[in-house]
Amino acid sequence: GLRIGIGAAANNAMTIDNAFVHGTNLMVIVGQGGSATNYGNALTVANGGRLAVGGITQIGTGGSSSNRFVLDGGVWGSSGDTWVTNTGTLRIGDNASSFNSLAVTNATLIAVGVMSVGGGSNNQAVVGGGGVVSNLAALNIGTNSGAHFNGLIVTNGGLVSSAAGAGIGLVANANSNAALVTGSSSLWTLNNSALAVGMAGNTGNVLTIDQGGTVDNITTLTVFTNNLINLYGGTVGVVNATVTNGPLFTAGDGIQTALLKGYGGNLNFSGGLLINSNATLRADGTVSGGARGVGLTNGATLEVGLASDGPAALTIGSSLTWYGGGVYHCEVIDVAMTPGVGWDVVNVNSQLVLSGSSDNKLVIQLDTMGVTASNFSPTVAYMLRVCASAGLSGFDTNQITIDTNAFLNASDGVWVPVTDGANLYVAYLPNTTNALWEEWNAPNSGNWSQDPNWIDDSAPAPGAPATRLIFGGDNDT
Repeated sequence: GLRIGIGAAANNAMTIDNAFVHGTNLMVIVGQGGSATNYGNALTVANGGRLAVGGITQIGTGGSSSNRFVLDGGVWGSSGDTWVTNTGTLRIGDNASSFNSLAVTNATLIAVGVMSVGGGSNNQAVVGGGGVVSNLAALNIGTNSGAHFNGLIVTNGGLVSSAAGAGIGLVANANSNAALVTGSSSLWTLNNSALAVGMAGNTGNVLTIDQGGTVDNITTLTVFTNNLINLYGGTVGVVNATVTNGPLFTAGDGIQTALLKGYGGNLNFSGGLLINSNATLRADGTVSGGARGVGLTNGATLEVGLASDGPAALTIGSSLTWYGGGVYHCEVIDVAMTPGVGWDVVNVNSQLVLSGSSDNKLVIQLDTMGVTASNFSPTVAYMLRVCASAGLSGFDTNQITIDTNAFLNASDGVWVPVTDGANLYVAYLPNTTNALWEEWNAPNSGNWSQDPNWIDDSAPAPGAPATRLIFGGDNDT
């Protein structure tokens, strides 16, 4: 194996600079021994250097401390060529080791095994500045009982790709471990695998997304009680989520742009979910906020379905409180179809609470996605159900604005909000001078819905509030 700093050995170093080192089952150890006598050892791969190994790589083990593995312009592993691919585990700070580190900048680390950060304390992996860590199986932070203050940082456009699940503090008594994804274009993709933050009985393990970072393609996100996920600014994309931590989960810090994406599964925030100013909830499937419900606050946006995918349906499995200044972005492609197919719809299983004011109105944005909606005529009235609920309160037409800047069909009528029981609609009322006229075929008597009872042999469409009805007489009365 390749061993740097074994036993009572400190401050030893090896650099692979524009060179290639490989071995079929090569084990690499940087720092092995007690913390008092084994520390400060380093392995650096730089300037086009390559290290391809097939065994376990350990940076700090057996209680060793402050050892470093640095990739700066180099490559570790090589799954894309005929050289040996690393198939073993990459361990940063194994056992009771502390203050050991991995740094990947302007370099690529390719592995098909498990990467673990922190069997002891204060071990860290940093991926940034063009660094790529790819082809990982599982990625775990805080891997032994008692492990604490271990961390993963993805920053300045770094990329981490794992595919067999990940955990932060996933063993008993592993507390206060963390992952931070921060900076524009910084990405941790889980490639449709699960991510757990903490476990029952553990505390203080945290996943934080900030300053435009992204954690995406999570099949199941589980955040246990007394552990946290912080979405300050950036993106989280997940199919299913269970966040059991007691406090309200707030998407966005109110200043940065933040996006919570739900890929058609169930997102359950037992302590409540608040979409903050400058944040967006973009989801289909079901989103629930427990007893506190889901809140859409001033400057927040609700989008149903994924971007550019067309209309969809979103179920709010709890109550939904829509505050003044909150925006519901509703895509419309065909006014002759049904809710969730022709246009977006939100179905609220509990109460829909409208909490706007004349000075701070709720906003419904109608968007035909860059083209005109099908089957729309400016002379015909329409009612589009955009929300259904078990109970609606706070409705006031003067506190809701219909924004049609992105509704590209020509029209000279008006859009207004209306209700029907617990349902919320947007209704199009054509200009009355161009509105439809329906005249009763006097002296017939019978049901309005029967076509022969009308002059043109066509009954008025149900729910068409702008259609003018004429029942005979010289004065059109």
